[in-house]
Amino acid sequence: MSLFAIVTFDLHKSASHKPAKKDYDQIAAGFARLKLKKEIRSARSGKLSQLTYNTYAAKFKGKGHGKATKVRNRLRKRIKAVISAVIGGRNLKARVFIFVGRRWAWSRRDL
Repeated sequence: MSLFAIVTFDLHKSASHKPAKKDYDQIAAGFARLKLKKEIRSARSGKLSQLTYNTYAAKFKGKGHGKATKVRNRLRKRIKAVISAVIGGRNLKARVFIFVGRRWAWSRRDL
């Protein structure tokens, strides 16, 4: 059974620094190395759906109780390293949300 992961983040400016497009681009490149993607493929239709800004998804193989927690913890550590490498020393802050689970349903709509 697969585990599904969703990661979303945002960068926050300080009084002296604000995030730039290149910061987001560098984080996106780092997330790609973690196999986090900007699109998700529908199991039913096979179509790719683009995710919202700063949202990434991935499937990971895993079985057993506690596996989702282990995947989440590993992702959290690696995501922290990616973001810290990009914003480190510039007084920027980041907020990250990570979801990992075995059973899921998703929908994407343009409003």
